[in-house]
Amino acid sequence: MKNILTKICSLVLVLFVTFAVVGCNKPDPTPEPKDEVTFTFEADKTTLVPGESVNLTVTVTGLEDTTCNFMVSNDKLVKVENNVLTVIGDVEADTAVTVIAYPNADPSKSKQIIFTVQKEVVKSVEITTQRNTITFGETIKLNVVTSGFTNSAYAWVYDTELLTITDNTLSVVKEVSVDTKTTIKAVSVEDNSVYAEKEITIKAPNKSTAISACSKWSEKAPNVFEFLYDNIIDN
Repeated sequence: MKNILTKICSLVLVLFVTFAVVGCNKPDPTPEPKDEVTFTFEADKTTLVPGESVNLTVTVTGLEDTTCNFMVSNDKLVKVENNVLTVIGDVEADTAVTVIAYPNADPSKSKQIIFTVQKEVVKSVEITTQRNTITFGETIKLNVVTSGFTNSAYAWVYDTELLTITDNTLSVVKEVSVDTKTTIKAVSVEDNSVYAEKEITIKAPNKSTAISACSKWSEKAPNVFEFLYDNIIDN
């Protein structure tokens, strides 16, 4: 009887140990997936001229620290402050600059943008004329030269009804009793902050010329009246 009890106790002990070992070897629960880290880097535009600035936009997801930093390939030409890139130097020809942005918490997620700094082009408009004075019934040919624009078109602007400009020809459409100065402008269509202006003087009729014309008319008047009478009235 004693042997039977001993065997039963041994069997129970073996089963207990077996289940304990199986329980200890149970696999760990599946770890929760981490958020995917993403990083984007964008700019409003990538072509700049000296003195110009552009906004830089960076976004970080999947990291607690979402702050970013920047590196530039030429710190004498451009600088980045508060997510704004500014051209601080001059160039003799178009020059490429690389800007690298990266999350402080994970620099391996860096992105880059290549910017082009263009040589600054001076824009100008110029008006030339053979003369700057005109009288009623006369015209002046206007010559306009534009420089530095992609679109070389321009528009005429003036604030008087005494003249008109058509096909770069200025005409006086109203007679004046005294000499009158007025200003005309040729304004760039591409950039209306750039324009040229020219002062034009509209001359009043010359009094001595008018008196002389009246005198000549008076001398010829009898002959004129005779002609009218002989050819029109008498018939």
